Order: sequence, then structure tokens, then C-alpha cells
Amino acid sequence: MHRVYLFVIGLCICCPLLRATGFPALSVDPTPAVTLDMRNVPLQDILLEIEKQTGIFFSYESSMLKEYQKVSLTVHEESLSYCLKRLFDPLPLVYRVTGQYVILKQKPRLYTISGFIRDSASYESLISATVIERVSGKGSVSNNYGFYSITLPPGKVELSSSYVGYERYTVTFELTKDTLVDLPLKAAGTLGEVVVQGILPRSDVLNSRVGVVDIPVSRVKSLPALLGEADVVKTLQRLPGTTVGTEGMSGLFVRGGDGDDNLYLLDGNPIYHTNHVLGFFSAFNPDAVKNTTFYKGSFPAEYGGRLSSVI
Repeated sequence: MHRVYLFVIGLCICCPLLRATGFPALSVDPTPAVTLDMRNVPLQDILLEIEKQTGIFFSYESSMLKEYQKVSLTVHEESLSYCLKRLFDPLPLVYRVTGQYVILKQKPRLYTISGFIRDSASYESLISATVIERVSGKGSVSNNYGFYSITLPPGKVELSSSYVGYERYTVTFELTKDTLVDLPLKAAGTLGEVVVQGILPRSDVLNSRVGVVDIPVSRVKSLPALLGEADVVKTLQRLPGTTVGTEGMSGLFVRGGDGDDNLYLLDGNPIYHTNHVLGFFSAFNPDAVKNTTFYKGSFPAEYGGRLSSVI
């Protein structure tokens, strides 16, 4: 029994000693609580009161707080971080907590550069033109009226604008206040007229001229011919709607017409005798012909005097 009493007495004596040597008994929030009810007072008075309650010191330039004459802060048993946020968020000040000190700095001021982007010659507004400040990398795009706006910190500014079909325009200046800068862009060198020509693979099908066939000389020379001699008229004999009077001859009968119902024009000049060598060959030399147009249906009124076709 004596041993139990001695153990209890020793435990009571050792507990305060253990607490004093640094062994925490319970977790306690080390952040001091702040209670304030200060309205329309200088900012410096609120900072001094926070210093008294928390033991935290503020570091700042005295001239920085002169423009903030009347400030209000009402809190009850709030943490220091909450009080600093409530106090400095509405003000153009930034703070940083370092140990037992809170360092205050002025927020950097921002200025706005705005203006219009237009054609330097016609003064027409350029829509969706690009504006980039090369130092900071920030940019903007002009609206439907050619107006642009970009917000930057003070300092040296290198403003560059570009647009499709125009030369890049760059201006450099020192930004110290809100500035209006118009950016005139000069049109870049343009290409001259370019004509693209081609042959549609279905030109005969989609052609609005009914009953008209264009035959290039390459087609004439590619077809088999009597004695190896290419012949324009014999190429026409192979087309639908045409027949040959006598096999091997150069006659041409179109849609039931006679041989003399066809009008032959060579560079606009009528040809009356269209064959030679007793009709075995036509009078047209394929080497002297570039293209042949064959009207076997309706043809323009300017080609009058025949009933069946115009070649």
C-alpha cells in the first residue's frame, strides 16, 4: 500500500515537469486570434493594433499608406491570415508573411493601350487583325469595327500588328499611362491575274451545246487509218449519227442527209471539194489542223446554207 501511494505522488510531481520540458499534452492552434472593431480609421492604426494582439510586425514604406486614410475592419476571434485577406484584398496592396514579419508592397499598376487597325490607303477597318506585345507575349484581336484593346504594365512596349495580305506594322514606345495608338497596315504586294486552264473529263456530257463534238488532232492521229494516213473526215465517220456512203471513201452522211448537205469551214472559209485521190482521202492534212468542231445537231444561224451538219 505504501508503494502505491509513493507511485501516485511521484506521478503528480513529474507531470508538470514533463509539460515544462517540451512534451505537449494537447494540440493547440499557434495562430493568434484577432478581435477588432475599427471603422473609418487610418490603415496604419489597424496595423498597429494587429501587431499588439499577435506580435507580428508589418514592414512597409511609410509613404505607401498615405493615400489610404480611412479603412474599416471588424472581426471577432479570427485568425491572422483571415484578417490580412479581409484587409488587403480591396486595396491595391500585396503582402507576404515571412516569419514574424508581414511585408507589404504596392500592386503593379496596369495601363490600357487601345486604338483602331485600318488599311493605310483606304482607311477601311480590318476585322480580326492580330496585335501582339513582343516583350510580354500578350496579344489581342480587333473586333468588327477594327478596334483593339490590350492591358499591360508600365515600361517599354513593342507593339506589333499583322493581317493576312498586309505587311507587319511595329511601333515601340514607353508606356506610362493609358494610351491611344492607331495601327495603319500597308497592303503587301499582290499577285497579278492568274488564269488556270484545263479540260473537263466530262465536258462532252455537261456541255450545254446539244449535238456538238470537239475533236482534238491528237484523237485523230490516235485512231487507225487507211494506209497509215490519219484522216479528219474518217474520224468523224466513227461518231454516232454519221454513216459512210461507200466503204473506204471519205464521204460523210449525217442523220440521213446527203453528202453535199454538210458545210466544211477551214478557219472560217468554206471548202467545197473535201476529198482527193478519187475520194479515198480527205483534203484536210492532220498536221495542219489543231482542232475540229463538229455540229451534227442544231447549229448557230451564222452557219447557214446547209441542212445536215457543220464541220
